[in-house]
Amino acid sequence: MAAPIPPGGYVSDSPLTTPAEATLRADVVVFAPRFEHIDAAAQAAGSFEGKIVIDTSNPYNPERNGFLDLGDQTVAQFVSARLPSARYVRGFNTIPTETLLPELAGRSGPDRAVLLLSGDDSAAKAIAAGLVRDAGLEPVDLGTRADSGSQDPGGDYYGKEIHLADVPSLPRL
Repeated sequence: MAAPIPPGGYVSDSPLTTPAEATLRADVVVFAPRFEHIDAAAQAAGSFEGKIVIDTSNPYNPERNGFLDLGDQTVAQFVSARLPSARYVRGFNTIPTETLLPELAGRSGPDRAVLLLSGDDSAAKAIAAGLVRDAGLEPVDLGTRADSGSQDPGGDYYGKEIHLADVPSLPRL
């Protein structure tokens, strides 16, 4: 699992590196570019071969005042097609950022906040689920990339804090 983040939020002795060097050294990559820069970010990151990639992106238009129309594709299908060698997981894209605050994360019982994960690689989702638990949230499996539309903008779960009591039928990871 990931090392704890120290006070101040960064590791001061971490060397500066390029995206490709960081990807090469990582087991898990959090992929969070602005949507219009996905292709450039993927190219800059180099090979994702065998890497677990957690995609947090949302299809905001470049003006940030609306969303791009992806047609019949989910965001997961659209982005994962650009990262073909990655072990793709979609997550950390639906919840309000304040849910990650220490006083809100780590709640238990029916008020415990969930984080939805989707993807076709169950082993990659299991590793992502461990990181979600480390963040103080409960990982819930939304299904495959094709099933992930409810975590996209306009979907049932987008932009909302969701609790265990809200999704009793979705499988836990």
